[in-house]
Order: sequence, then structure tokens, then C-alpha cells
Amino acid sequence: MELVREAIGSHVAWPEELVIRKHPSKNKKKKKCPIVKSLFDKVELHPFVPKRCKLLYKHAKTIIEETNESISTVLDDKVFGVQKELYILIENVTNLLEMKWIGQRVIAAYMT
Repeated sequence: MELVREAIGSHVAWPEELVIRKHPSKNKKKKKCPIVKSLFDKVELHPFVPKRCKLLYKHAKTIIEETNESISTVLDDKVFGVQKELYILIENVTNLLEMKWIGQRVIAAYMT
């Protein structure tokens, strides 16, 4: 391997002097964003949402819904034959996490 992109999906020994470690200060409390926390606390979880996905679900039901934005990802040309940007909408995220029918966008994003 000569380039970092050639190491994707593998394990590589890395010189310790090139690793930057961030140690949280013991005296400082973590700063929480009170607005986001209050929004997240108001979201009622659907009973089928997996525990590991509850933050993504809350993010979709608050931030994505409020901003009307989408999650974008790039489809690799090695997977689909062409490089393309894929936009995942709030409906795609909530349907997936609520165990409802999902569309081709979610399946394509999973495949990438």
C-alpha cells in the first residue's frame, strides 16, 4: 500500500508519534447543547426503532424535519458502475427505523 485510499477496509500499523489524542479535561463538564437536548427529549420513539438507532431517529424527527434537508452520500463507481450523489430524505430514515417499507434510496445507501 502506498496511498491511504489503498488501505480502506484493512488494518494498518500507524506510527504512534503521528497519532493525535484528545484527552478531555477532568475538571470541565461536557458542554451540552440545551436546544438540541430539549428537542430530542420531546421526540416519542416509535416502538420498533432499535436502541442503537434512537439518536438517528431523533435527529431525523427534529433537525432534518425542521431544516427540510437530506443526508447525502456518494455512491462509489466500483459498486454501481457510476459515481453519483445520493440524497436520503427524512421519510427514508424514519421508514427504515420504524421497520416500514423502504425504497431503493435506502437500499442503495446501505449497499455503499
